[in-house]
Amino acid sequence: MRATVDVLEEDVKVPYQKFVKKKLFGGDVYETAYSEERRHVVSTLVELTEEELAIIRNYGFSTQLLDDSPAHTAEEIQSMQEAQEQSTLLQHKDPAVRQFGWDGVNEFMDKYKAERDRTSVADLLQRPLRREFIKPIQAAQYADRIKTRILPALSTLLKKHANVPKSETLEF
Repeated sequence: MRATVDVLEEDVKVPYQKFVKKKLFGGDVYETAYSEERRHVVSTLVELTEEELAIIRNYGFSTQLLDDSPAHTAEEIQSMQEAQEQSTLLQHKDPAVRQFGWDGVNEFMDKYKAERDRTSVADLLQRPLRREFIKPIQAAQYADRIKTRILPALSTLLKKHANVPKSETLEF
């Protein structure tokens, strides 16, 4: 097994809705516009031998999880909580509207905290596996996690099942 892990910077066109007043036909419309943003991409290319691919197919390891970690750090969760608390619904005079706003914030935060970053064997078989990040530190951390946890877990899994005999004779 050989693997190449690259951390790249790319400019990505991100679509957003732009409000445009049209006087020609008398209606207001939304048009799609694009803005350029810098993204940090971790690209992983895993090259497996025929024997290793056969082990993955024979044992059905394509759905095997190699890494299951929280998608967001405690600091990210805290900053998202603070951003959600700035909602205009939470500042409304009517208590029913405020309660509705808090219910929405709590539901969103529960989903946000529950998000997981999962990497399976099938993900690594993609050519190449690409993950985009906004911050360079997140890309570096993910590349480090691939190198120190995910790829060694795949190697251990394959080595464990590489020389398993088809049949054995046991004497008692």
